[in-house]
Amino acid sequence: MMSIFLLLLMVEFTVGAIRSKNDLRVYAGEDDTKGQFSFAVILIYVKNNLRFCTGNLLDFSWVLTSAHCVETRTPLDMSIKYGDFTMLETNKIAKVFQIFLHPSFSHVHGFNDIALIFNEKINGLPFGKLLALDYKTLFGLPVRYAGFGRITKDLRPTSHLDILEEQLIPLQVGRGVVIPCESYESFKYSTLCIAPRCTKDHQQARSGDAGGPLMYRGWIIGIERSILTKDNLAITQYIPVSLYVVWIRNIMQSVGNYTGRV
Repeated sequence: MMSIFLLLLMVEFTVGAIRSKNDLRVYAGEDDTKGQFSFAVILIYVKNNLRFCTGNLLDFSWVLTSAHCVETRTPLDMSIKYGDFTMLETNKIAKVFQIFLHPSFSHVHGFNDIALIFNEKINGLPFGKLLALDYKTLFGLPVRYAGFGRITKDLRPTSHLDILEEQLIPLQVGRGVVIPCESYESFKYSTLCIAPRCTKDHQQARSGDAGGPLMYRGWIIGIERSILTKDNLAITQYIPVSLYVVWIRNIMQSVGNYTGRV
């Protein structure tokens, strides 16, 4: 019991130290202190309650995320953690009943990297709103994004203590601008690329942010898939939701517990 208490104290002290560093804030993000992404949820492992991806609550029993986050999972492997993430943590958990990968998803090429989760009913949260606008019309627009992933330059945790620390970090928010993906060979297929608004800014999504929302004026326009650093510029790739609104609606209608909000 004493060892657990000391470990928790160590985690609390370390988290406090992390927040005091100017270059650690998604990477270089900022806390969602105003609850602007209240529809965002965490995908967690059942076996240890640790985070592995981010999701978006679209309706009481539906979460939208990236397909690569859940392609090897079963409903028994994972749960949905939700609540007020302006605070350090929440203990609200919803069970997962079914997972729906896009039928044309390709992990190798990143095509159609989108999935729906049918889960235990979640009350008390706003729903994310999808914007069905052609994604090619969004180039040049300022956007915001969020996720529950890493906050350091390292793409992967370097120790078990790193993993414990990150469980206590609130939802992180970043800012960027939409750019064409054509110049990035691995990103060019029907995706949105997000660059920092200032070339000196290295704000970028990280491991665990996958499935997180890309927002324009309060609407979800994409979900996070992958990252790339090229020519010293931090680029994040998003799957545009406008291409999948019909598929999303059809899946939700076919299963039930759908209020017609999408």
